[in-house]
Amino acid sequence: QEDPQDSQLAFWYARECVNYNEPHRARQALTEFLSIPHSWWAERNEALRLSAALHENPETWLLRAVAEGSRRETWIELAKYYYNRQDWHQCSWASHQGLIAPKTLTYLDNVPDDHVEFHDLLAISYWNLGWHQQALVHAQRACEISPEDTRLQANRDIISQSAK
Repeated sequence: QEDPQDSQLAFWYARECVNYNEPHRARQALTEFLSIPHSWWAERNEALRLSAALHENPETWLLRAVAEGSRRETWIELAKYYYNRQDWHQCSWASHQGLIAPKTLTYLDNVPDDHVEFHDLLAISYWNLGWHQQALVHAQRACEISPEDTRLQANRDIISQSAK
């Protein structure tokens, strides 16, 4: 209330509304934050990513977020969105973009550096597209990163049989 044009405080308030599961207040606060000119691109990107979970068409919000700046967090959300829709072309595209997206080195980074989720989603997408050799490469890489994960191992074994 003291300084409504302070973009960082507006962002932090909006994020707290999301964290406290207050969707109506969060939508309003995120909208107000996004209307502030000259806000920091990484916080704008995060605000758009958070908005995706609060609106009927999350794809639109996630695509707006990646258009404003490439962050792994947004790419993984977009890849999961396409995975849930079984849109394998788009899932592979978003997963690949996330795999090559540089770390932003901001306080907002929260996707692990190992990229296991991106490799896993790429393996699943490629397998569903019938691109078994490419699927196997990513399934093996996911298993190398997380050797204890039995689901990844099972997927790799299925993909391996298909690739023969």
